[in-house]
Amino acid sequence: LLDRYPLWTPYIFSGMPSFGSLIAAPYTNPLSLALGWIPAHLKLVVYYLLVGIGTWWFLRRRGVSNGAAVFGGVAYIFCTHLITLIMYGHNSKIATLVFLPFVLTATDALWRKPTAGWTAFLALLVGTMILTSHIQIAYYTLLAAGLYLLAGLIARVREKAPWGGTLARLGCWALGFLVGLAASAVVTLPVREYAGFSIRGAAEGGGLAYDYATGWSLHPLETTTFFVPSILGYGGETYWGWMPFTDFPHYMGILVLALAVFTVATWPRERMNLYLAVLGGLALLLAFGRHLPFLYDPFFHYLPYFDKFRVPSMITVLLQFAVAALAAVGLDRVVRGAPGLPPATARRRFLVSFGVVGGIMIALGAWAGSGMMDASVVGRIGERLAGRADPQQIATYAAGIAEQVKDKAGIDFLRGLVILGLGSLVLYRRLQGKLSNALTVGLVLLLTVVDLWAVDRVPMKVGAVQYEERGGDPDALRPTPGVQVLQAQTGLYRVLPLGVWGSNGLAYFRIPIVTGYQPAKLQVYAELTDDRGPAGLTRPITQGNFNIVDMLNTRFLITDPRTGEQLSRIDPQRFGLIHSDANEAVVENRGALPRAWFVDRVRVVGDDDAHLAAVADPAWNPAEEAILFADPGPVGSGEGATVEITDYRPREIRARVTSPGDALLVLSEIWYPAGWHAELDGTPVEIRRADYALRAVRIPGGEHELVLRFDPASFRAGVTLSLAAYSLIALALLGTGVGALRRRRG
Repeated sequence: LLDRYPLWTPYIFSGMPSFGSLIAAPYTNPLSLALGWIPAHLKLVVYYLLVGIGTWWFLRRRGVSNGAAVFGGVAYIFCTHLITLIMYGHNSKIATLVFLPFVLTATDALWRKPTAGWTAFLALLVGTMILTSHIQIAYYTLLAAGLYLLAGLIARVREKAPWGGTLARLGCWALGFLVGLAASAVVTLPVREYAGFSIRGAAEGGGLAYDYATGWSLHPLETTTFFVPSILGYGGETYWGWMPFTDFPHYMGILVLALAVFTVATWPRERMNLYLAVLGGLALLLAFGRHLPFLYDPFFHYLPYFDKFRVPSMITVLLQFAVAALAAVGLDRVVRGAPGLPPATARRRFLVSFGVVGGIMIALGAWAGSGMMDASVVGRIGERLAGRADPQQIATYAAGIAEQVKDKAGIDFLRGLVILGLGSLVLYRRLQGKLSNALTVGLVLLLTVVDLWAVDRVPMKVGAVQYEERGGDPDALRPTPGVQVLQAQTGLYRVLPLGVWGSNGLAYFRIPIVTGYQPAKLQVYAELTDDRGPAGLTRPITQGNFNIVDMLNTRFLITDPRTGEQLSRIDPQRFGLIHSDANEAVVENRGALPRAWFVDRVRVVGDDDAHLAAVADPAWNPAEEAILFADPGPVGSGEGATVEITDYRPREIRARVTSPGDALLVLSEIWYPAGWHAELDGTPVEIRRADYALRAVRIPGGEHELVLRFDPASFRAGVTLSLAAYSLIALALLGTGVGALRRRRG
């Protein structure tokens, strides 16, 4: 089974690790395996239910009444950010977010009383959470747990509690975390290894480039969508905020927000309220990203692994959890008559808190209804579209968008004001003792669901249409005539999609492409093919330099019919039009190099920049000369040498090579030293890095069998460590269960 596991994909970016980059990690997620009997769409519903149940459990263990805890769980589930995740393909985010409330519950339980059972449960949660494969959400969850530990540690120091108990609590949590980390080793070890070669770890500094990482920073003015969700547009062309684009506002419900403010304003010193307030505040400030560099930058540069992640606004999932939990606490205190406070004081603070939220809403509504917002919308859209069209056309277009935004914001404002007013009346009447607990909770819950659903359904409708377009079209996954032409080709080849078949579409049909989409692609390949760099993939073609395209075994281009005809007319010796219809054309590149070839000479260029510049030089001929980073030893001309690839599989390549003397064989396979091994007649030989991103092997004279095999030790070690850790967790949980059963019987 391990030998057949999909560790390498040859179908995108000319080949890259599939498991280490988390393109595919089948059979590693225990939660997904446990829910494997459920249809896929229902599995997503179960994930949301688990998020709600986890939030409810967390609140119940903190003493919140059952109805208020249900309210907190529902508020978190229907938060616009969460409810739209699956609409845009972020299923792994919600699957990983399941563990946030459970990890915090286990952390809280261990801090109260460290036991083997809770330690094992934490280990199970941490390991399974990481294996769910959205590492960024898992990281934020652990960040929230770490903040809880820090708060608990500060409290025990202030209370002058015995250090033995404090160390026991920290030790049990650390043990649970480490065992959980070991349980996830099947994923974390290969991912950590791969990260050092990807754009998220191979660059100078070891992380993402700052501008790339912070592209989706939440501008402070985006917080206006907490009150009036449509005030910055609803995504698509109407969005006029500061992110490149977004499809939803960060709306949490106006009653939810007001209740959270009431809780913090009224009971700010209670430890859980203080923790949730700090957690939410820190998450919000970090979500600002590049717009608040004095806070974000120290985290980015000094907190381990923080610089591996992009989209700072994603951390708002912690803010939204904190707000939902604080709102549940506030509702609980209202239905209980605000214990510990004189009734008049409780009502006064309630009115002030809800009045502040309502005042901000009214101010934003007035601004949206005035010409001031129109000017802001027109100015922002004008900045975005500057230089793309006639200024007058841009101004007219922007004015139309401003009118749409004003209309939507006006509807949101009126609905929110009504919801806030009705909710305030219900809650105030309960503080006066005029309504029952059950009726109060029921009405507030109903108003919140109506409020959130009115906002959620807009991006959900867009996402549902996208799903319908992808899944409802019976021809969506059928090969087009152009794809059928490519599938009929013999031999090894790759394809360059130009303008059609973007992303990874052709890879679905097992047609290897030199482009693709993967947010953590290999750094060397990115540097080689980036058209903004010295080499590039498509830009050099316009300048008549086909070296990069040719050495990547790009035998075919698939493009629109007009471009296909132009290419075949401009250079008929190189390009031949082999298929054309109304939608697409397939062009053969007759200059493409094979998947492996011998070169006549070798040049050594050890510096990365100089090496890449040499590869980009149009005077260089990759068919005749290989550029290496180190001297391979004496090699002669490849004249008379032959190579035949006898077997080609994603994880193993076999070739029969014959050479009159020592020669260098170049393979159009991407250089990745963390797992690829070569043997010549059963004897290990070195794989050398050639032509910046390809592989080369020195071949002695004679006839030989060359075998290249992808077998990363990190994967096998990870499997062993994960099995051992899960076995340990199972034994600990079993022992805890048996002990509890014996105590109950006793």
